[in-house]
Amino acid sequence: MLGQNQAGNPGESGSDATVLLAYTADAIAQFTVMRTLQREIRNFLGLDLFSFRTRFLQNMVFQAAGFQPTGLQNPSTGNYFDNTTVFLGKYLSPDIFFESMFSWRYDPTETDWSGMKLEPEIGLEMRNPLFDVRMNMILLHPENWFLNDITFSLMWRWTF
Repeated sequence: MLGQNQAGNPGESGSDATVLLAYTADAIAQFTVMRTLQREIRNFLGLDLFSFRTRFLQNMVFQAAGFQPTGLQNPSTGNYFDNTTVFLGKYLSPDIFFESMFSWRYDPTETDWSGMKLEPEIGLEMRNPLFDVRMNMILLHPENWFLNDITFSLMWRWTF
């Protein structure tokens, strides 16, 4: 519940009790069921980091209470999985870390996959004695072979 807008989305209308119920259901699911599930998946796949975050229960409560973002007339199954994120991370060696994040967003204009749109992101961080090199790819523009979607960063750290 920390870090989220407790009043709901600006396009939504409804009672405070329903909003509180939705956020409570989301928090309970995240801290009980999801934490255990994440640990089991992380251990099974041999990953160093694994996170699965969804607002499925929250979106179901909002839908049942009649909360709908403005412009959404006929919500589909994809609306329930809006803002779902899966994060994977693995140290390939002590100095190389690979990470990947998959986000699903609901887009009412999309006709495929019940309006769901996948936004993948891939990152690689390499440490060396002087600085860290980070390469990040957010695969959104295949029309130009993803050239605009690749970034390189140099990071310096001082330890005292």
